[in-house]
Amino acid sequence: MSIAFAALVIFLIVLLVKVSKVVEEANRTVKLVSSDVDVLLHQADG
Repeated sequence: MSIAFAALVIFLIVLLVKVSKVVEEANRTVKLVSSDVDVLLHQADG
């Protein structure tokens, strides 16, 4: 029982680490895209 519980805890920790990395990548991508859109809008205005 305790071994299964420990395995579950480790699995959840690994899952959380992976999710946080994916979220960081997504945030970085959104920032890049939004900055590109800003540049395009400024070019369109100019």
